[in-house]
Amino acid sequence: MKRYIRGLCLLNGGKGIWQTKALIKTSAAYTLIGDEERSRKIFNEGLDIAKGIQDAYISYSDETFTGIASAYAKNRQFEKSIETINSIKSMHWKELAVLNVLSVYINFGKFDEALELTDEIDEEYVKEKILSEISISFAKNFQFDKALEMLEGVKDINLKTQVIVEIALDYDKIGRKDLSKDILSQYLDLIDKDKKINELTKSEVFGYIAQSLVETGQFEKAIELTETISNSLLKDKPLSEISSSLAKSCQFEKAIEVLSSIKQKYILIYALRDLGMIFNEYNMTPSAEIEKQLHGMMLNIID
Repeated sequence: MKRYIRGLCLLNGGKGIWQTKALIKTSAAYTLIGDEERSRKIFNEGLDIAKGIQDAYISYSDETFTGIASAYAKNRQFEKSIETINSIKSMHWKELAVLNVLSVYINFGKFDEALELTDEIDEEYVKEKILSEISISFAKNFQFDKALEMLEGVKDINLKTQVIVEIALDYDKIGRKDLSKDILSQYLDLIDKDKKINELTKSEVFGYIAQSLVETGQFEKAIELTETISNSLLKDKPLSEISSSLAKSCQFEKAIEVLSSIKQKYILIYALRDLGMIFNEYNMTPSAEIEKQLHGMMLNIID
């Protein structure tokens, strides 16, 4: 170990970002042998050099800091990890670093520390991203009440929708279909009544949730939900998913009925292709009536 440290010290004679890397690695090595005082001193030297790098190299410096923050977290040197994150200037790299460190916290079951991490971040979106990740982690560990509690701090509608769907699917996986349906129904009502949310955003949310309903086998509810979407571009994608899932469960007539509701030709083309692949994969032979309807749809596309 001491030879390794001496080798790293020789690298410290380099310039710019390379010198920063060598100093940070040297600091980590001193930590491993228990010399915290020297580790802290060398770590600070590395940060000072990195901060002084001219603006042209900020992106490169931030990328390096992101890797360093993750490495510290994996070694459970969380204080140094946070210090490194606070030296990152780019929001992109800071978010990536935070999420990397967050995943380490969660793997170690350090949920309280993960929450404290949000206090170190200025950007509101990044904070909400962290809360959503923690919420999903609680759901994966079947701590659903905690998951929903974390979600109260998430204002971004797209993030919140993704987490709600994750929680609903996790409920479904453990056989609690009743709770899965309840949470989606309550959330949909909330979105529908919120006058601050514009119609386009509502359509996006409804379309996303409709596809999740298909995953849990709630076809009728998914179809009902797509009927509330006014934007055909956002409506046709979940309809395509519903049709494919119905076909896989041998509900061919219902699948064709859903297909006939698709307005966008390019989505219909892919939906018909998927239907054909399902027939081949499951060695199914459609009835003469279904073949006739499919043929008619193809002719309409050509016209």
